Amino acid sequence: MKKLISVPIPVFNAGEHLNQSINSILNQSYQNFEIIICDDGSNDNSRSIIQSLKDSRIKVCYNEENIGVLKTRNKLFKYCKGDYIAFQDADDLSHPERFIVQLNAFMRDPDLMLCGTNFSYINKKSRVFYTENVDETDTGIKNKLSEKNMFQFPSIMIDTKVLKSVGGFREEFRQLGNISDDYDWILRISEQFKVGNVNYNETLYYYRSIPGSLTRSQFGASRLIGHQIAQYLAKQRIATGTDDLILHRMSNLLTVKEKLLEPYLTDPSLVYRKLAASFMFNRLFLQAIVNSIQAIWKNPLTFVNYRTLQYCVRKSLASIFLESTSSN
Repeated sequence: MKKLISVPIPVFNAGEHLNQSINSILNQSYQNFEIIICDDGSNDNSRSIIQSLKDSRIKVCYNEENIGVLKTRNKLFKYCKGDYIAFQDADDLSHPERFIVQLNAFMRDPDLMLCGTNFSYINKKSRVFYTENVDETDTGIKNKLSEKNMFQFPSIMIDTKVLKSVGGFREEFRQLGNISDDYDWILRISEQFKVGNVNYNETLYYYRSIPGSLTRSQFGASRLIGHQIAQYLAKQRIATGTDDLILHRMSNLLTVKEKLLEPYLTDPSLVYRKLAASFMFNRLFLQAIVNSIQAIWKNPLTFVNYRTLQYCVRKSLASIFLESTSSN
């Protein structure tokens, strides 16, 4: 009997790329899947696109108000009937062989419970601008996972045994600003199960980097410290077997958050410099320049802010020039 894959997709104002994203799932070489879509109170044309989808494997639900991707993913878990759950963001793309490659990895190793893939960043026009070849082994990943997230989250597929044991995303992260709940989830899974990635000869997942993307539009100082919060909780579990969220000590965690935010309060321009760097990596040049200008406005006496602006402008112009010459 073929294994069933459930694909939960939260949608918020993703109308521009939603059809393309859904079609990349419908065109998978492995066809035994169900897609569960939840529109999270979109105010663009996302809902009409969802309603136009005609495939018996697509199930749809709606949030009348926007409740956020964290709660929406947990809601979607309740509808998943598959043996495996594969994630997908509403504006991203999956290679047609993605599901079968990941499923084969699970079949080869019954102990594997979470499997990510290699991935590329793409722009609004679906052009690749950066490709990541990922660490594949459980040992290699776990050696580095406490310092950085070793997965592109929406590329992962999990055995549903994981969900029964670890549960969903911890909704307490909403009080922290919805920061790194996916990283926290992956860390908790890795503490109990074998994890891995697959490097295929082609990119299996395409992560779209655009100004209005779900996470990027919510960036701020709180989001920039998100990984540190997840790492702090992981260190607690390693040392004591539990953490502040398990023990319902949110006040302790909020105190840790306040301490991590102190450098941003001391230098209000720091958050804009870091955002500028992030936007530059994602080739969102206008957003990078705007944030570097905001850094100067917040702290005009800090020389590094002017260097950041100069760097963003120079690199942006160089990249635009190279793109224009290569397309001619």
